[in-house]
Amino acid sequence: VLKMSGAGAFDWLDAVSSRDLFVRSGGTLPIYLMTESGDVLADVLVCARGRDFWLLCDGASSDEIADYLRQHRPIGVDAELVDL
Repeated sequence: VLKMSGAGAFDWLDAVSSRDLFVRSGGTLPIYLMTESGDVLADVLVCARGRDFWLLCDGASSDEIADYLRQHRPIGVDAELVDL
């Protein structure tokens, strides 16, 4: 389980999501994280709470997903990623 938080968490997650990120606080949304070649890296259930997002991931290890997210973080986004 990964936690993405901070003022820019939504923008960061929206930038890497396979679909438009539309999830309200208390809600969930399934997304895919895709490789550059179009393969699915991970199936992710996004759980929203305020400006924080918990990412329940399947298909790759937490380390692999965290590395992917950090590599694809938009420039200037103010957010942090923590492996819970």
